Amino acid sequence: MASGTLAQDEPELERPVVSPALRKLTRDGGYLMVKEVSGKTVAIDIATGLAAPMVVAPIIAVVDTSIIQAVMTKTSVTENLKTNATFLCKHPIQFARDKFWRRMTGLCWMVYAGTYASSNIATSYIEANELPANQSKVLKVAAGGAANIGLTLVKDVIMVGLITERFGEGAIKERKRVPMLSRGCFLVRDGLTMMAAFVIGDEVGRRVYHALGDWVSARTARQIGNLVTPVALQPVSTVFHLGGLNYADNQSLSAGAMTQAIRNSYFASTGARMGRILPAVGVGNNINIALRDATYRYAERTRWL
Repeated sequence: MASGTLAQDEPELERPVVSPALRKLTRDGGYLMVKEVSGKTVAIDIATGLAAPMVVAPIIAVVDTSIIQAVMTKTSVTENLKTNATFLCKHPIQFARDKFWRRMTGLCWMVYAGTYASSNIATSYIEANELPANQSKVLKVAAGGAANIGLTLVKDVIMVGLITERFGEGAIKERKRVPMLSRGCFLVRDGLTMMAAFVIGDEVGRRVYHALGDWVSARTARQIGNLVTPVALQPVSTVFHLGGLNYADNQSLSAGAMTQAIRNSYFASTGARMGRILPAVGVGNNINIALRDATYRYAERTRWL
């Protein structure tokens, strides 16, 4: 998510130079903004992007595994969540040592590390070139969205195979090849989420700030938009998620059977994905923004930039 985006539609602010590479917004809640892209700014953007999802990756892994496990093995999403979350909470060390869960967590970390790092680099380019709002939106979606969608498709294909190996019985234990239609459903699912995270969330944050500017800062308004918007879109994106998974599990399903299969786990899966997106895109994105800003402030204080 681009730093300083809320300030783009506000009156011009004084921007005293604090470093050759940075400029600072003087309004309360403002972020340091990159004035010139360099190897050092790219290094900061990548490092903070890689660090941000470490906290939330295990939670995402538990939710993703539970939903895919339910579709592939005809089990309950709720029961899978309960079992897997209990294992994470009660036995975190064993969870970290388990080869299967390390792979699941690593795959989820890969997706959001790539997403945040790409978004951070795009943000620095936008800030340095002072791009208008319409161009910055396109660039943010192209950078963060492309990274997220591409890496998520890789993650889902690998996850389906690993989960059927771990939890399946009989013929289902054979690794499944994810068909193109399922990948298309995953593409739409992730595209909707990225639009919510990188475009719609900004607009929600602006509206919150304009409506409640006397009570909340620009930073708080952006955080609200980042948290609420991706979660609110999950009732729509879950349809594509379940459609893709069910088609991968059984490509001979009729339209009626597919609809029924989606209905069977829709509400539990929607709730689970809301719980997943909140830390992944909401909390994780806010951690990324705050960590990036804090790192730039530290680099400025120590004159590294």
